[in-house]
Order: sequence, then C-alpha cells, then structure tokens
Amino acid sequence: MLCVIVAAGRIGDYARHRALLAGVARPDLVLCADGGLAHLERLGLEADEILGDFDSADPAALDSFARRGAAIRRFPRDKDYTDTELAVNRAISGGCARILILGGLGARSDHATANIQLAFKSLDSGARVVLADEYSMVAVIRNETLVISRRRLLQSMLCGDGGGACCGAPAGERVGGRSAGGDPPGAAQGHCGGESVAPAVAGVEVGAPPSPAISILPIGGEAAGVCTRGLKYPISGMTLPASYTTGVSNEFLPCAETASVSVDSGALLIMVSCCGATR
Repeated sequence: MLCVIVAAGRIGDYARHRALLAGVARPDLVLCADGGLAHLERLGLEADEILGDFDSADPAALDSFARRGAAIRRFPRDKDYTDTELAVNRAISGGCARILILGGLGARSDHATANIQLAFKSLDSGARVVLADEYSMVAVIRNETLVISRRRLLQSMLCGDGGGACCGAPAGERVGGRSAGGDPPGAAQGHCGGESVAPAVAGVEVGAPPSPAISILPIGGEAAGVCTRGLKYPISGMTLPASYTTGVSNEFLPCAETASVSVDSGALLIMVSCCGATR
C-alpha cells in the first residue's frame, strides 16, 4: 500500500509536485500533517485524515476539509513526536509499506533532518519513506539493493525495483484518480555479481531531468559491502565509514537507463537531485 503524507514544509513549485504525483500510483491513503493543510488543494489532493496539534493549521480550512469527509485526529501540543512522525506512524499502522512525504524538506533544516532520520527509523517497521520536493528525492536503504530508473525517478525510489512494480500503475490524469492500465513491471537486478541491469520500462516521469545527481552517504554508522552499477563513479565492495563524504554528486553513465546501489550491512542515504549533476 502507498501513502502520501503532506507536511507543513515549504512547497514552492506546485506544478512540479503535481507532476511527481502523476508519476506514481494513486495512493491508498492520503494523510495531512497539521499545517500541510495549506498545500492540499494546490496539490490536487483530498485528505483521508488530518492529524496534529493544529498549532499551524487554518481553522476555517480544517473545518472545510472535515465537512468534505476528512477525519480529524487531534493531539496535544506537548508531545513526543512531530506532526509528520505522527502521520508516518499512522500510515505504518494502516499497513502502508511505501510512504511519500511532500512538504517534508524545505526551509526548516531541523525538520528536514528529522524527517530524513524518520526515513531511517521507518526501516525498522518495514516501510520505505521517500521525501520529495521540486529539487530532490531522498530515501534510505539497509541491507538491500535500490534500482533507480532515469525515466521514473520517484516511482523507482519508492519501490526500489527500477520499474515501480510494487506501487502499481502511474496515476496519469488525476485529482486523486487512478489510471486504468499501467506499464509492465521492471525486472532490474542490481548487486555486485556482474549481472546485467535491465533497461527502464516505458513511461517518462513528467519533468524528470536527463542526468540527475545521485549522492550516496552512510547513515546510522558504517556501511559495508557498498556497490554501484550504472554510475559514472563506481563503488565496488567498499566499506564506508560514518564520516564518508565522497559519495556526493554521482551520476548515471550516459548509456545507462537504470543504476543500482547495494549495501550488504548498514544503511545508506540516497539523495537524487533534480537540478542536474554538479561536482
């Protein structure tokens, strides 16, 4: 199941965000974290639930969405979790293994960093959390392989298989609507044993750049057995210390439609910059 969470962080380019949403399947659950309420209509989304302490939500907008059927879940202001983490916990408890957070990056570096840590923490519950905005996409992997499609960046980040098979068909034209059909599932392989990486499936994510920068950094400590395929600056079986910084701004090989990143032990922060590759 796929959940979209709209958080209260800055969103500058709503058209870009709507294009990102059009590139993935219709979500099974849409949650709004407090002040993220201000983004919902401009993203073309209707929330199933709105939750938080409501210290930053417009009361009139909250009432409007409640009248349209959104469930309202209130929490005390003095609480242990941010509103975004409350939403992630709700998504996980509802059976969502893939979670896309919009409005989780942006101007507040403290909240953005905490949300990246939240993506790492969510691995313990078997959930992949991806944060996305008009500039970048962020995911965390542990003891696994992530296959990234040049043409379907967000869907492959969410699903890890290059073709986005686990997330279903792209939504296409929508205001919360699902398109009929979909592309065939991707079958990319990505570990270090020399096997080939399958080409990306058909379907181009709207607005995706031809050569995004891909940064690979350890998170939560040392990462061992790190390998890449399809990237200009290869990593082959390396152990990356927690202080490793050299993984910034890698990029696809010119002929590669997919690239893979593997880690045998530990976790990696994978950041895809949508503004092109710069070293």
